[in-house]
Amino acid sequence: MIPQHIEALNEYARRNTLITRPNLAEDEITYIDGLLRSARASVLPVTITVFNEVENEVITGYITEIDTYKKRIGIGESGAGGEGWRWVAIEDVVAAELTETFSW
Repeated sequence: MIPQHIEALNEYARRNTLITRPNLAEDEITYIDGLLRSARASVLPVTITVFNEVENEVITGYITEIDTYKKRIGIGESGAGGEGWRWVAIEDVVAAELTETFSW
């Protein structure tokens, strides 16, 4: 096979294995929003599923920030700047649930 054929086959395989973003119903969006706000206000650990075209990512931690202007949430082990802390776009959160027990 010539390199162009290999590249074309790899591109074909990549395109056909991508996950499409789920279309959440309005009540699912409202539920996730309410759960994230409650977890932030009550300082409860939460597990969120973040959409990714290749493989969804599951993150467990505390909601440390909710940035409504940039439409993102901060999630991590501790407050902003703590180890393991990061921003996640709210539109990428496809599922959320409160976590019973949580330890790093």
